[in-house]
Amino acid sequence: MLLRYRLALYMLCRLYDILVQKMGEGERRMTNREYMAKQLSDTDWIDDGGASYLSMVEYNINCPYFVGDERCHCRSMEKEPTRRECGQCKLEWLEAEVDE
Repeated sequence: MLLRYRLALYMLCRLYDILVQKMGEGERRMTNREYMAKQLSDTDWIDDGGASYLSMVEYNINCPYFVGDERCHCRSMEKEPTRRECGQCKLEWLEAEVDE
């Protein structure tokens, strides 16, 4: 558990350093809305192998499906899905066409 928190802290510090480099000094500060939009629009916006993109998806997007939806990855699971399984499901939802 401690390793997970250290990794999260490291990633936050790394993201902050990258954002400071991208914004430059004297420019307007980026809003959270702009950050999320840019992060979700380009997996390589921050050069960390896609880790920040995946964490953005996993931690900031709730399950997009209702119970019993055929597209949901965990619909037939008897146990709670892993973070990776939920993340993959959310990534597929992001790439899917909008429901009418």
